[in-house]
Amino acid sequence: MTGMVDVAIIGAGPAGMAAAQALHVHGLRVSVLDERAGPGGNVHAAALDHPPEGAALLGRDYVRGAQAARAFAQSGVPVAYGASVSRIEGETIHYLQHGRLRQITAGRLMLATGAIERPVPFPGWHLPGVMGAGAFQLMLKQSRVVPAGGYVLCGTGPLVLLVACQLLALGSRPLALLETNAVASPVRVGAAHLSTLARNAGAVAKGLSYMARLRLAGVPVISGVTGVEAKGGETLQSVHYRRRDGATASLDAGMLLFHEGVIPGTQLGLALDCRHRWDSDQQCLVPVTDEWGESSRAGTFIVGDAAGILGADAAPHSAMLAAQRIAQQLGHRPDARAVAAARRALEQASGFRRFLDAAYRPGVAFGTPIADEAMICRCEQVTAATLRAAVRDGARGPAQAKAFSRCGMGLCQGRICGNAATRLIAADSGLDAAAVGGHHVRFPLKPLSLAELADEAPQTEQADG
Repeated sequence: MTGMVDVAIIGAGPAGMAAAQALHVHGLRVSVLDERAGPGGNVHAAALDHPPEGAALLGRDYVRGAQAARAFAQSGVPVAYGASVSRIEGETIHYLQHGRLRQITAGRLMLATGAIERPVPFPGWHLPGVMGAGAFQLMLKQSRVVPAGGYVLCGTGPLVLLVACQLLALGSRPLALLETNAVASPVRVGAAHLSTLARNAGAVAKGLSYMARLRLAGVPVISGVTGVEAKGGETLQSVHYRRRDGATASLDAGMLLFHEGVIPGTQLGLALDCRHRWDSDQQCLVPVTDEWGESSRAGTFIVGDAAGILGADAAPHSAMLAAQRIAQQLGHRPDARAVAAARRALEQASGFRRFLDAAYRPGVAFGTPIADEAMICRCEQVTAATLRAAVRDGARGPAQAKAFSRCGMGLCQGRICGNAATRLIAADSGLDAAAVGGHHVRFPLKPLSLAELADEAPQTEQADG
């Protein structure tokens, strides 16, 4: 990887891989930076590390992702794996790789940083033994670990069902699935989206197959859950829940896997001062981009789930649009057929996402006030009660709340607590979440030692892949 390229892509997930290959075909100098040890992103993590029969246990989508990762690895696109972006100044990207800071300069920048699991604070969610179902799925892909004892799945949406089925395929059966969907009848929602469902028959069939496998395996599915609490001493011991009808119950369990959807990974875009807006349907910040994916920062494109949650299948199509636009800006003829196909695919994906947002609405994150004792900011150990006190004292946004309570002042700069903090401040202040906004993110994105800063490699040095 040389020190100067036409396009630098941050992220080697489905969007980053597709964009890099499309730009590479145009003959442009492209470099990809990714924190992982190989391609695939979160959704296809460790895709090259296991034999095909092992990938098959995780489902057909993962098998296809592994095939895409292999094709990318053989494409000849230069990639710096294990590379963590520290800061970006103008066209210069500073990143840490193998313990040393390096630089690369790019005329265009593409952020394909994907999504993060929606943080949903509830009492005891910080206990050892409580994890995001998506985070656990990442471990499952990387090392094939399964829970050693009794565990509970909790949440709503397709990923919860997928993780349950993947665990069943690996011989592990959950004690129960606590369904937190705020929508009492997804079937009725589906009736209003029949044309969309018909155009996405494969995805519908996939979801129905997940539910059928759970029923056949005898996994209890408890619906109408509106509140969850994890209890224990040094580790999780039991999961307590409340249902829509007011009934309460508990399950003895050593692990709780919770999930209520994902939100865009916005940290890098926020640090670059790219304009963002509040998405009222997905209740999160999303970057503002034009029809090609270009952000308010000229020359910076945001693609895939980092630009708004549409899913892994749609990510390569948004990346294709951005790649064709960049090629055009740099004097190459765009592929009109590829552009038209990408737009059709994104329109179809957007329609299906609208159905999913309507049919699987998070019941805990969106419908239940955050309990005072719940830890909002793990870095600084700030509870919801402390954040509410800051709002009563006059804090009207995350920046003020940070000054009053230290919420968001930790090492992650609000990556984990930011979404919940915005929602709590909006609810308690009576302000619209769009007016509340998000945390101010500053470089460096992650801590650096003085030794690493002092030993930054010169710009022209070759980087290891």
